[in-house]
Amino acid sequence: RKMHIIEINIEKFEKLTIQLGKKNIQLFLKHIISGLYKICKNKDYDIYYLSDGCFAIVSLSDNSDFEIIAQQINLFMEQKHIIENFTISFDFKLCYINTPEDLKDYESVIHFGKNMLNIIREKNSLVYLSDISGTNDFKIRHQIDRLIVKAISNQSFQMYYQPIYEVNTRTFISAEALIRLNDDELGFISPGIFIPASERNGAIHQIGDFVLDSVVRFISESSLEIYGIDYIEINLSLAQCIESDLQEKVLDILKKYSVSNDKINLEITETSENLNQEVIEKNIKGLTQKGISFSLDDYGTGYSNIWRITKLPFEIIKLDKSFVDDLNKPGMKIVISETISMLKKLNKKILIEGVETFEEFDYFRTVGCDYVQGYYFSKPLQKDDFIIFLKSFNLGQDEDGNAL
Repeated sequence: RKMHIIEINIEKFEKLTIQLGKKNIQLFLKHIISGLYKICKNKDYDIYYLSDGCFAIVSLSDNSDFEIIAQQINLFMEQKHIIENFTISFDFKLCYINTPEDLKDYESVIHFGKNMLNIIREKNSLVYLSDISGTNDFKIRHQIDRLIVKAISNQSFQMYYQPIYEVNTRTFISAEALIRLNDDELGFISPGIFIPASERNGAIHQIGDFVLDSVVRFISESSLEIYGIDYIEINLSLAQCIESDLQEKVLDILKKYSVSNDKINLEITETSENLNQEVIEKNIKGLTQKGISFSLDDYGTGYSNIWRITKLPFEIIKLDKSFVDDLNKPGMKIVISETISMLKKLNKKILIEGVETFEEFDYFRTVGCDYVQGYYFSKPLQKDDFIIFLKSFNLGQDEDGNAL
């Protein structure tokens, strides 16, 4: 059906609601709706408030003024808004859609509306869907749920391993297991896209099971200790952290492949703060008692609270890549040195992620990091290439086993 649609989504609407309170958020919504009605004077335009800061304006007539309306809405949304003595600025996403040219059917329109915040990348500007609908990025983001189901069905996920260097021994003693997806139609799909999407649609549990099984099977088949590898780090998703049967699942997989419990290290991220902490604590402590070690990933982002570090038995704290990226910003080296000093006093091992140059490596080695990970040493490798890498750097052999 021929339609023109303007979709508006206010970002982080839940946080805005908390900041303003129930009374003021209602006044804020009335203010936005009133502003939209003033712009859309023509009776042919239907204005809808969907939910959670999402609006849609629909025109069934072929009116050239509708594009001007979209531009005026963009100007209105990006200005500062005064509500009950509050001056409010916010991020939003705004998209102009033609059907059936841009979205061909009802299901596509509804799906796009529900997922617009994840599909559209540009903030605070008018985006014409016709300009981006043909791009690979849009196709991936718009079809990501279908692509995940397809990947699970076709077993298209692959595991890669990024070596981790130990400063004291000057060898690679572990690696982080990283999942990758290459679709036969759309090519490489970033974990930054398919992991959050799988957490939203529930597929993360199947993906998490695949990762655990694949990595433990790799450990059992590869005799990694021969190449100097003590353990492999495995990321746990936020959803896995609160699985009631997580302990049994992990222990059963280790038993299935006859792999010792100390051959894996499980990573959880700081952003799991919003989840059920009692279940997370129970899972971590229960698995730790069985000889499985844990790391706190992405330290320095999200919720870097001392309670979590002191109460939960993390052996390794992984400093986020932002410490590397911001290394030369004023005051950052003081923050880094004091952070490392504190963690050392708590008897934690420290790993720095995202190191790409010798200068970065040399600095973090000097200030006390125990482990270093990043492209300076190696990108993530497929399992066969990972073994070749270990032979070369840990054993001093070529891929055929001859001394270098």
